[in-house]
Amino acid sequence: MLIRSYSSQRDKKRFVFYGFSAYAEGSFFLFFRSYFRFLFTLGHCLLEILTEQPEGTTSTAGKILWGEEILEIHSEGDVGLKRRETMKYKAVIFDLDGVICSTDRFHYFAWKKIADELGIYFDENINQRLRGVSRAESFQIILEKYDGKLSSEETEHYLEQKNKLYRSYLEEMTEANFQEEVKSTLLELRKRGYKFAISSSSKNAKFILTRLGAINLFDAISDGNNITKTKPDPEVFLKAAEMLGLNPSDCIVMEDAESGIEAARAGGMKSIAIGDAIPEGLSDYKVKCFGEILKIV
Repeated sequence: MLIRSYSSQRDKKRFVFYGFSAYAEGSFFLFFRSYFRFLFTLGHCLLEILTEQPEGTTSTAGKILWGEEILEIHSEGDVGLKRRETMKYKAVIFDLDGVICSTDRFHYFAWKKIADELGIYFDENINQRLRGVSRAESFQIILEKYDGKLSSEETEHYLEQKNKLYRSYLEEMTEANFQEEVKSTLLELRKRGYKFAISSSSKNAKFILTRLGAINLFDAISDGNNITKTKPDPEVFLKAAEMLGLNPSDCIVMEDAESGIEAARAGGMKSIAIGDAIPEGLSDYKVKCFGEILKIV
């Protein structure tokens, strides 16, 4: 669509859309008298204006997408748009496992085989302690119940075995495992102008997102391949913010593990806890399901 812009006086611009005119004055207040649909940018905001004239009436109904705001318009004749407050955040950084998808059972099956081979007791409760923890650190937690001693070579062998088992289970994942609630919520957040990043200690993050058909939804992926410290150290989140070209304070983190919430706070970011594993009061917000993020940001 061809959009022409004219400066008529200070803080005032005139836009012409296929012969229809609109004005932006001061704090970006627009008026127009017509029934049509168009897209345009104003400042850093993308707007989509849809106006329609219900049959037999002179009223106009429209929807405007402005950054994070969706405004419903109902008026007689003139349609007005006034810019609201700017977005509180510019990006959402998500943990992967337990937030975007769930691969807990695959981790459990893989670690259980390793533990059984070494004669170590391992159950679901111990597995919960491994949430948000790197592979090497997870193995050290499992070895707390081991009476023997492993050499560095043996340790590396079992870590590689665990990853091979885990990836073999991940091969079972398909796009059908990408929950509709998560997908639709991400698409809605994208409409509102947010950027997305994944921050995970897993070195399989890109592989998992590819299996889900979701990798193209994210602007940045910070994972176990580009960090040297794991949560609760904030490195993985700070690198994600850097990849997005944003300050940490411009980002909000969604996590399902206590170590992740602590990492977000250490990195100067607000946090949203999802699920029951995080104690009350530790995060800035808490939700029961993924879609509730829309009420926060």
